[in-house]
Formats: sequence, structure tokens, C-alpha cells
Amino acid sequence: MKRVILAPGGIFHSPLLIRILNNINFNISLFSAYPKSYFNHYMNFDIKHHFIPMPFQSFSKIFKIKLKFEEVDSFVFEYLLSKKIIESEYFHGWAGFSNLSMKKLAKQNTKIKMFLERSCPHIEHQENLMRDEHKFLKIEYKEKSLKFYDKCKEEYDICDQIVVPSKYTAETFYSKGFDKKKIYISSLSYKFNKYEILNEHINKTKKFKVCS
Repeated sequence: MKRVILAPGGIFHSPLLIRILNNINFNISLFSAYPKSYFNHYMNFDIKHHFIPMPFQSFSKIFKIKLKFEEVDSFVFEYLLSKKIIESEYFHGWAGFSNLSMKKLAKQNTKIKMFLERSCPHIEHQENLMRDEHKFLKIEYKEKSLKFYDKCKEEYDICDQIVVPSKYTAETFYSKGFDKKKIYISSLSYKFNKYEILNEHINKTKKFKVCS
């Protein structure tokens, strides 16, 4: 059974990927800042779950206050992940959380295949969009730090393939000179009758209103 490390940081669409990999008999080790209970809503099988905290995110959720320290959390998670990471044949990490681990794994095993999940456009394209939008709305924009910026671009170079959800996102990488073979377009759409949330976790009595 081939081993794969999944490091989404949070949850995102990782439950879908977990179910697909489980169906083709991968030995999955999941590293996330979310407790295992969050993933149980989507799975009726067991996986190896490793909790790695993002301190400011956890603090915000517990005390219901907004703290804008995403970059700090990403660096903390990335560092702790690189210390706990185990040897594997495959690594699938989310952008912004995977730099140190990919470097470490590449040294341990030159044959390892590493995939980087990047749902947003290339970091340079994304930041240009954000600046333009904030300028249009006359809102001050807090720039990403140069260190965060550089580590994201370095992740692109280290991995074997960058997994993106759309042609639009792929085009932002092609425009930066990336080979089309390095960009893999994987649509996030799927059939609910095949990958539905487990029935026992659905509250069928809960009511909600739709406003229009």
C-alpha cells in the first residue's frame, strides 16, 4: 500500500481527496490544524490524523474574535509540519504550508512525488488583483510580507506538479512561464450521490430561510 501525506493546513476540499485516495487503497496520513472530528462528517473510515496547531486561528475560534495573523499561523504550521513529517512515497500539500516539508522530504527520498494544491491564482497575479480591487474601493491593502511571497514562489519550483481547479488559475501560471506539463487542472465539482456528507451527521429538522 502506497503512503501519501496530505497537509491541507485547514480542511478546504481535502475530505474529497481523502475519500478518493482511500478508494484506491492509499495509506493516508493527514496533517491539519483542525481536529479529527471535523473530518468525521465526511468519512466512514479511519485515517492517521496528526493535529498541528495554528495558534491565532484557534484562539480566534475559541474566543470568537478576529485576529489577522494568517501569515504567522502559516509559518508556525509549516515549521511544525516539517518536524513531524514522515517518510512517504507521495506528498500533497496546500500552498503556503508546504515549503519546509517538501525540502526535507526531497532530501530524504529523491524519488518522492510532490504535489502542491493551489486554488488561487499565481501569488503575483493574486496580489496584483488584490491591490487593484482595494485601490478601486479606496481601501488600504496590507501587503504580504516578502518572506511569505518568496516561500510561495519557491514551493512552485520545488514540487513536481501544481494542482489547480480551473483553466483561469492555470493561465496565471502559464503567463509566468510555467510548463503546461507542470500544471494539473483538477475540477472541484463532483457527484453528491457518490461523495455525499454522511447521513448520520445531517440535521434534517433544522430550518433555514432564503432571502432574495
